[in-house]
Amino acid sequence: MDLDTLNALWIGKRCADSPVRLMGFRGGLEPAGSPNAMGTYDDLIVVIIEGAVTFWKASVDPAPALIANPLNAAGAAQLCEGVHLMGRHLLHGKYPCFGQIEDVYVNRLSPVGSIVETQYGDFGICIHSGGAPDDVERFTAGCQIIHNPDGYFGAPTWGNFFAPILYALQAHSLSFFPYLLTTMPAALSAPTYLENL
Repeated sequence: MDLDTLNALWIGKRCADSPVRLMGFRGGLEPAGSPNAMGTYDDLIVVIIEGAVTFWKASVDPAPALIANPLNAAGAAQLCEGVHLMGRHLLHGKYPCFGQIEDVYVNRLSPVGSIVETQYGDFGICIHSGGAPDDVERFTAGCQIIHNPDGYFGAPTWGNFFAPILYALQAHSLSFFPYLLTTMPAALSAPTYLENL
């Protein structure tokens, strides 16, 4: 999974020329041909800053506990595939992270995880820290979360993910970056090295 392969997935997408781009691969750390699992860090988030690429163990789906008992009466949110613009955000008013800066499409899930409907709007979808266990616990009702062996927003893992993105945005006078969420293509294999293991 090299830069050329990743760049090929951006062809025809908006903001493809941004010096700061993130990608989410649903099922990116699952064995080839396996179905996407909920509740584990089986997904992959890729950070591309000025051509330098890092890979992060992540989860891009809502936690099973919050699918079964959603915080929103319409059901847990599952971010739809596509390019979403993200900017600096404070989760719960205190945790620095990145959050949606435009309306997005989400699938609303039933208590058993099937898609009930698709909605468009501002749902507070963020890219933020998760926790240390492989189980995502209750850390996401639809956000994209980075596995953090140092605990929820713990150092140094969260800073290692967050700070380079923030600094690159500042260096390029950008207020947002594009985040491309997709399903892991069958032709791609997971990277051999993850920053947060």
